[in-house]
Order: sequence, then C-alpha cells, then structure tokens
Amino acid sequence: MANAVMGSKNKMWGQHLVLDLSGCPKEKISDGENILAWGRELVKAIDMVAYGKPQLEHFATHKTETAGYTFVQLIETSNICAHFAENLGEVYIDIFSCRDFDEQKALEVTKQFFQPEIARIKNFNRGETFQENLYGSRNYQGFAVDDVLFEGQSDYQKVSILQNKELGRVLTLDNIIQTTQNDEFTYHEMIAHVPIMSLPHAPEHVLIVGGGDGGCLREALKYPTLKRADMVEIDQMVVDQCVKHMPTLNNAGAIYKDSRANLLIQDAFKFMKDTTEKYDAIIVDSTDPFGAAEALFGLEFYQMCQRALKPGGTISTQNGVPFFQAAELAQTSAFWRQLGLLGQCYLATVPTYYGGSMALGFGVNAKEFKLPTLEQLEARMQEYKLDMRHYTPQLHLAAFALPKWVQEIMAGNANAIRKAA
Repeated sequence: MANAVMGSKNKMWGQHLVLDLSGCPKEKISDGENILAWGRELVKAIDMVAYGKPQLEHFATHKTETAGYTFVQLIETSNICAHFAENLGEVYIDIFSCRDFDEQKALEVTKQFFQPEIARIKNFNRGETFQENLYGSRNYQGFAVDDVLFEGQSDYQKVSILQNKELGRVLTLDNIIQTTQNDEFTYHEMIAHVPIMSLPHAPEHVLIVGGGDGGCLREALKYPTLKRADMVEIDQMVVDQCVKHMPTLNNAGAIYKDSRANLLIQDAFKFMKDTTEKYDAIIVDSTDPFGAAEALFGLEFYQMCQRALKPGGTISTQNGVPFFQAAELAQTSAFWRQLGLLGQCYLATVPTYYGGSMALGFGVNAKEFKLPTLEQLEARMQEYKLDMRHYTPQLHLAAFALPKWVQEIMAGNANAIRKAA
C-alpha cells in the first residue's frame, strides 16, 4: 500500500528552503565575520526579524571532512541554520519560516557571500505536498497540493481529489495517483480506442471494467454505431465525486444520461462471473493489483473476459509501467498465452505516470489476428467522425513497436530490465 504526505483543507503554514553549496573558496566559508555578515544580510533579504544574537561555533577540528563553523539564528517565525565544511568547500543551509519569503533573494545573497561553483536549491511548502510510494520509498513521484477538493473513505478505499496548478485536478485512490485533469486524455484515448479501432467490424457492445472517473466511457460513446456500453465500477463515491470535481472527464455527468450508457455499481469480478452478455471490446481500466482490484489481474478473471468476448473481440488492460512493474506485465502475458488470447501489449506515454511508458495489454479472441493497416484506420476515423486530442492512426500502429526489453518481459523474463544493472 502506498504512503502519502499531503495537505489538508486547513492550510499548514511553513516554507522550508534548503541550499547546498559546493566549490566555495575556503577563505569565504572559514571566516567567522563573513558568515555573521551573511546572516545579517540574509535576514534583511528575506524580510524577517532576527531575535537574539546569532550562535556561531567552530566544530570538529579533529575531523577533516566535517570541520567548520555552525551558524544558528532565530528569526521572526523560526530559524536559519547552516554548517560550513571548510575543508570540503561545502555549505549546508536550512531556512525555515512560517511566513513565506523570496527564495531567490536568499540564494542571491548567499552566493554573493560564499561564491560557490555550484548552488542547489530545494523549496518545500510544509503540509502542501503529495508523495506517492507505489514503487517503494526509494522511487516515488509527487506534486504540490494547492487545494484539497475532496477526501473520503468509501467501503473500498480512500478517495481524494486534489488541485495542482500544472496537473489540474488529481484523483488518488488509497494514495495512488489514478488520473489528472490535464493529461488524462493521453491515457483514456489509448486504452479505449486501440481495442475498438482494431475491430474488423463496427463496435456495438462495449464493456468497461472500473473507470469510475468516466474517461473510458466518454471515449466509447464517441462511436455512432455503439448500441450499449456497460460500465462496471465498484465504488459509487468515485463516480459521484468525479462528476462533481472532475467534470471534464465525464462531461459533467452527461455520459451517464446517454441512453447507450449502462452504469452498474458492483464488483466487476462477480459481474463477469454471472454475465451472459457478449462484447465486441472489453476495456479493463482498473487500479493497480491491490485490494479489491487484485482479482482483476488473475487467470480466472481473464478466462471470464474471454468467455464474454465475441469471436474476434478485443480486450485492453492497464498493466502498469514495465520499468517498475515488469512482473505484472509478464504475468498477464503468460495468462493470455495460456488462454490463447493472442496476447500482446502496446505502449502509451502518460506524463502523470512516473517511470516511463505505460504498458497496455491487448488481446484478441481469435486464432489469428493482424493489426489494421494505416489506410483502414484512417478510413474508420473518417467513417466514425472521431475527434481526438492524442490518438492517431499512426500512433495506433507505432504503439505496438516494443523495445527489446519489453518484448523479453512479455516472453516471461520479468528481470529483463535489470540485466545491465
């Protein structure tokens, strides 16, 4: 399960600036008077008030690596701390304040006094960041949280919708990023249109597993030949809150009022076990294989999908980022080979998903299959009058051109990417 750090509806105040300097002249960082003068000018530059006298002590003279001055100054709302490793030419500075300040002014003053060859800066807004640890504590992604629009605990998962200036609105489930307002089309168009456009006939019946944000259903409903799209989503809270807070993904809920749309709030595994329906295409827009979604990555589920596909029907699945989730893709590929689903995968680049290209599983319920030609895909685009922001016939075909290491993962070698390590 992922862990996250993020803000709340009540803003936590605090700016924490970290400056790391290297290549500083020794005479600049071993001069106590220069350090004290820097402290005075820094307080002025960031518009703070100093309280009490600064503390300046020379430490660790017996340790070549760490010998140098340590500086501490209390300021209006917190403190400035720094250590000067004079023999290394390095300076480590922490500036923390409960009132915002200009980080560039702090950097400029510091560079003026210590003349570093390299200055690295990190700025943290306390209580206003989200960090996802889907791949563990050493590899993670995150973003600044400008606002928390919704947080709630459903019967199945924690549901959060956050606001970020660059990403727009962000849906997370159990603290794992699912989709964002500003780049969702790159994912939804690829997972939905590749299987549907690969059909040798016009689509009439489509099944969407999961997809509570509405993006896949929105894309499926673009086909004028579609008679019914069943969407099986386990969590009503996800659907409701995405209609309220992420309306661009579901046309403000209008997709659910389309006479062709059939929203079913229930467990997709049970639905597949009981259904007698036959589909032209099945789109499995599931979360990662944790909790209730874990069953949607197993052999039994794929067997049920195969049974529900018409002859020649296609299936697409979310299979994670193979650089970090190779085992997931290798397992799905093995199951599909076992079932004779002509399993393949294609790649999609989604900015939000950290770790490189995303793998989307692709299977066909047939004994043989060839991808459509470019001319066929272009003709279908014209016939269906499809309006896309990301998908193109050229991209459709190019997405199946796989790097060698991804081909090896699909062949069963989940460690293919680690060979060079």
